[in-house]
Amino acid sequence: MAQSFLNLYGMMTGTKAPEGEHDPWAFVHRWTLSRHLWEADSSFEFARRWREEPHFVIKNYAFQKFLEYGRADDVDDFSRILLTS
Repeated sequence: MAQSFLNLYGMMTGTKAPEGEHDPWAFVHRWTLSRHLWEADSSFEFARRWREEPHFVIKNYAFQKFLEYGRADDVDDFSRILLTS
């Protein structure tokens, strides 16, 4: 969460993090932005919801698909904190 905040701040202010082999942005960052997945009570319930309900995988802060098709109820607590900061 902290690394995401620092990198978002850097993107908005135009400052660039030092590059190198330990650069945290050298890897793809993904997470699911779907409340119903995070609230699943078991792995079976998670798998069922993954198959049956729409979900959004955010990759490298690309929110286009979510902004086009998502609803406010889809935003889970983690995503809300990240987007608010």
